[in-house]
Amino acid sequence: AGHAAYLNPRTRISTIALAQVVAVVVVLGALGGLLWVFVSGLLEADADTRTAVIGLVTVVTAAIVTHVRTKKREIEARHFREKGEAYLGFLDLFFDMS
Repeated sequence: AGHAAYLNPRTRISTIALAQVVAVVVVLGALGGLLWVFVSGLLEADADTRTAVIGLVTVVTAAIVTHVRTKKREIEARHFREKGEAYLGFLDLFFDMS
């Protein structure tokens, strides 16, 4: 009887959805708090420290964006080769049948 809530699929989905919403709110709240602490500390820091931190964030962001774009291109190139081989196989099969 303790698992009666899971017998109804709608109840289970709504329970999972509620847990996901709560988790997202908690994570966003924590990230917002960390961002607030970071920005507050940055505003109180001297100009040299601010410049160094902004430069570091810029370099790290550029590195991450470059990495993601490179991986995406590699995946697309691999899929292009695989699609080409599949299409050639299809054409070979098609012309062998005629």
